[in-house]
Amino acid sequence: MEPENLPDFSESYQKVFERCSPFFLPAPWDFLAVDSDCRGPISDPEKTLAVLQQEFAHDQLVDAGVIQYLPDGVQFNPALVNHESAVVALRDEPGGKPFELLTASGALSGRGLPVLASMRDARTKEIMTTNNALYVTSDIREAALLRSLGLAATVASGLHGMSLEMLRSLNQRFGPTGQSKAYQDMTTAIELELAENADSDEAEPLEGANSAAAPVSTTPSAGERSSPEAAPPPREPSLVLIGWGPLSLKLELPSWLPALTAELHLAKRHLRLRFQNINAWRPSPEDLDQLCYLLRLRDESVVREWFLERYGIHFSRLTDRPDPDGPDGQPSIVRAWNDLQERLDDDRPERRLSDATREALSNYEKLADEQLVQPLQRWALAHADPAVQNAGVELAYVGGLLHRLKPALQAELTLALDAGFREGQQPGPKTLFDQYLQLAGLFSRLLLTLARGSAASSTRLRIFPSSPLARSRNGAWRKVS
Repeated sequence: MEPENLPDFSESYQKVFERCSPFFLPAPWDFLAVDSDCRGPISDPEKTLAVLQQEFAHDQLVDAGVIQYLPDGVQFNPALVNHESAVVALRDEPGGKPFELLTASGALSGRGLPVLASMRDARTKEIMTTNNALYVTSDIREAALLRSLGLAATVASGLHGMSLEMLRSLNQRFGPTGQSKAYQDMTTAIELELAENADSDEAEPLEGANSAAAPVSTTPSAGERSSPEAAPPPREPSLVLIGWGPLSLKLELPSWLPALTAELHLAKRHLRLRFQNINAWRPSPEDLDQLCYLLRLRDESVVREWFLERYGIHFSRLTDRPDPDGPDGQPSIVRAWNDLQERLDDDRPERRLSDATREALSNYEKLADEQLVQPLQRWALAHADPAVQNAGVELAYVGGLLHRLKPALQAELTLALDAGFREGQQPGPKTLFDQYLQLAGLFSRLLLTLARGSAASSTRLRIFPSSPLARSRNGAWRKVS
């Protein structure tokens, strides 16, 4: 349902939220200032219930999800009085009355997905203009924790067993590249705000300003935007499914995530929905160790920066392709390449790289360097034979170039093939393809050289097939006849 068609429970929700107790984060997160829209359970249920029943009709409180009828009387929704829970207020505007309350069981009203309701929240929209990720967790306390770090967060309730309408709404918000409704909404909102500011600046000069005192500069200073057209569009919203426990600081995969992933796979396959900007995220053990150290420093800014930097490095696209993990459960280069291929395929209709694809490309290049190039360099430099060292380092360098060239080649070949089939032309970016083949040939020759050199026990070792020099057992160079 659209917001204008939903019942208005803001008055009752405001009363409920005012009577909720303060929310406290456990150690080692207790140094954070809790977000003002996050509170604990209702502090005095009996007194609060009496106050609400005086001000609101029973049926209205039931429809809002605040109370429940039982055979022996009326009671609060258990999610509002759970002492190990939290309540998060969603507001249309800062300081306004909440249109929804998020609890451990999801949206209090029971209408719609918390994920979609959160995209309407003013605080969430403000955060996502600079950081496009909306973090999703099954624990309302973790959502409160992330919001206290200045991150957009919501709960996963309702994502299992979604109706067709909900699946399509989710795909519309986080689906086709450059066309998601949330992206359009935020872009439109920013343009309108800039236009209003520009109009108000022209119509209402600052009080006490002397217009003749100094000429007005027509060149905007750094950071200023003179028109809506000058404003860069926000990054496309990304839904980040948290595959670990930020509150407990454990890397255990939450039980809800595999089931949700399987459900989205089925929707992708049978309904042809894309879910372009939905990712699962779990940091590496080394990154978690770093977070534990940063928490000891009790500095909000460095902890928040850790979240912003780590997401985008260790994420996994929801994909139908096999995604084997690397050592210690870390994402492997195979997973990163599969993810990048899917994103490149999804970008074909728009014929441009989305923000998510750029992140996937950066992730692929990083893992290729960490898992393939650097180990080969270390192996080569540890070898006793300088010739093997030289060839091995060169092999690692050429291999790195191949891995960096491969995504560009695939993207260009795909677009060229599409154009060729449509227009009857010869497909293929010849220059890029030739470069790739030349590097692949050089890689093969270096690999053969290393194989021969490492296994050589004779009196000479050929370094390059075309080289007239060889090396004897005692290390001296001489010509090869």
